[in-house]
Amino acid sequence: MRAMADVFVQTKIDVAEFLAMWMQGLPDGDRAALEDKLRAGHHLGFHVATTGPVSAHITLTDPAGIVHIARTIEADTARR
Repeated sequence: MRAMADVFVQTKIDVAEFLAMWMQGLPDGDRAALEDKLRAGHHLGFHVATTGPVSAHITLTDPAGIVHIARTIEADTARR
């Protein structure tokens, strides 16, 4: 169980770094609007869908708990 906990902690750090890099790549106006939402209590998240075609979603959850997809990343998982 300790190894799983360590992987979970490392994954949280990696995802946080990924989301920070994604935010930095946004146009200035979009980044400022997102920062305003985060200050207002929204949460930025990363969700991976593994049933059907694998895809990842950067999400924004509002204070009421409603999840909005901000960006979808399609994964090419075909073996080469």
